[in-house]
Amino acid sequence: MAKRKKLGRRPGLKAALDVRCSEQQVDLERGSDAGSTAELEQFVVQSTPDMNNREEVDSLKSARRSWAEEVENLQSASQHHWQQFTGGKALNYDAKLSYTEPVVREGRKIAHIDLEEVKLEEESWKSSVICVVLGANVPALVFEGFIRRIWGHLGIVQVARMTKGLTMVKFNDVATRDEVLENAMIQFDRKPVIVRPWSADLNMIRMVKSVPLWIRLPNLGLQYWGKKTLSVLVSSVGNPILIDKYTKDRTRVQFARVLVEMEITDKPERTFWFVNEYGQLVEQEIEYEWLPVKCKHYGGFGHIMAECKKVEKPKEAAKEKVSHQTAESNKMEGRILLLWRKKFVNIEVIEDSKQHVHCVIKMIGQKKDFFASFVYGANTVEGRRDLWSALSKTNVTKAWVILGDFNAVFNHDDRQGGNAVSASELEDSNDWVVKSSVGPMKRTGSNFTWTNKQNSRIFSRIDHVSIMRIGLMTSRTLQLTSLGRLARIIVFV
Repeated sequence: MAKRKKLGRRPGLKAALDVRCSEQQVDLERGSDAGSTAELEQFVVQSTPDMNNREEVDSLKSARRSWAEEVENLQSASQHHWQQFTGGKALNYDAKLSYTEPVVREGRKIAHIDLEEVKLEEESWKSSVICVVLGANVPALVFEGFIRRIWGHLGIVQVARMTKGLTMVKFNDVATRDEVLENAMIQFDRKPVIVRPWSADLNMIRMVKSVPLWIRLPNLGLQYWGKKTLSVLVSSVGNPILIDKYTKDRTRVQFARVLVEMEITDKPERTFWFVNEYGQLVEQEIEYEWLPVKCKHYGGFGHIMAECKKVEKPKEAAKEKVSHQTAESNKMEGRILLLWRKKFVNIEVIEDSKQHVHCVIKMIGQKKDFFASFVYGANTVEGRRDLWSALSKTNVTKAWVILGDFNAVFNHDDRQGGNAVSASELEDSNDWVVKSSVGPMKRTGSNFTWTNKQNSRIFSRIDHVSIMRIGLMTSRTLQLTSLGRLARIIVFV
């Protein structure tokens, strides 16, 4: 099959096309029909009289169509990306802002606000109240659910969390807000909820100057339980609000219980005075069921000044450097590590093996010393036989304490769950106890010191403390306290 000859552009073609294309572009900008494909073909043929080959014209037409298709595809792709960006999102053109030139005075830019708009915004929030729970910082969603449960039937427009534990609740109108304020003696988790009307000059941090508190008047004579008398009596403490049901019905006469709105002070009144029916001056005791915690640093509630995060804490003095001494068993790459305070005790290592470190311990300030062997037994019965042999050969002439993780049981009740303790497991450990004349130390706490942490739980006591020649040691009572998996053993000497 004969190969098709590839045609290249002739030198004269490019110059002719450049001239005619520029003219054609002018015609296109004027809105003429010169940009049609037919006329493009005609002017190409006329401008190149020596190019009679139809294939070159077809090539130019094909190039023209490809360029148009690419432009169309690009526009389609742009529209697709824009639809993805704005899909499902309504553009809020009302939120668009405009630039306002500030006034420059003495080198400072000063903005002048629209006072009419400010007044309208203030009017829109007049039906709102501000709430705060004294002594607690309640999560926003939890407190919103509480508010909607007690006030939802009145018609709540919005609940919004503000700063410092304050919550704004907006109602339908000012009348509903006033109804809430008149009956706003509510409590959250037995802590009073302070409710105040919103105002433009409201100080969010120092908005609470007084709180409603329940007070008790113990041993108050029943002749003083009338509403007028109680109102007069507690007015010396604060603004009386109401009495509880039991005080009203006289069904509990140990004390009168009154709700009083009073200012929060560091030293609330504990007594007040009144003149009785005989003209005598009587002092009455006051008991508070709850008092709010107030921070002296910035006046907030819920914590004291010592716990305030805004108070700069003094830098702690540099702690005294603690001097330690260490020793480890060398024959098994530090399998047992001893750590002690040289200020309180001196330790001299006498011998060590893969499974134990034997040493003499002398307490600073005491004349007597004693031997101690720290143990970390092997995991198999055969491996632990070297431990029993080494302990049996230990020559001691004074009190001796042997303690650590033996990885072995000493009694039948040292395991719960799994396989029962066999006689072969007890043979070596019991034989060493008899030959060395050692005995168990008095112990308290958990009976087991190890667990497999599996669904089929196995509990074992593999950590032990044994003692010998107790009479040579201090007269204090020795006791072992086991804390289970948290801390294996603690010895009190």
